[in-house]
Amino acid sequence: MTTGFITPDQEPALRLGVVGPEGARSFEAIIDTGFNGGLAIPPAWIEALGLPRAGHEQMVLADGSVTGAYLYDGYVLLDEEAHDVVVTEAPGTPLAGTDLLWGFSLCIELQVDGSVEVDPLPSPS
Repeated sequence: MTTGFITPDQEPALRLGVVGPEGARSFEAIIDTGFNGGLAIPPAWIEALGLPRAGHEQMVLADGSVTGAYLYDGYVLLDEEAHDVVVTEAPGTPLAGTDLLWGFSLCIELQVDGSVEVDPLPSPS
């Protein structure tokens, strides 16, 4: 199980590590269930980690606007295991999206000092 926390801004978050050819970086990422990508991090981090570019995609943002973003291949440490993740180049606060959490159960207690728990789901038989 991976545990997270509720931020002072009342957002659920996880402490994650992303790994690339040039190293690793630990950080806090806001869980964004409206983001169907894997992970969004700033361009400077992508460059420092040496993540290989995997493509470019048009994205519809929460306000309805459309923007383009570069995509990269990386690994995220979640539940003490490395998971392949598509990393989206995006300025600002890192975001953990639904593609990263696919195959996991997410439980969030939305209250002061609430808990955030991410557990792997059983493999389908």
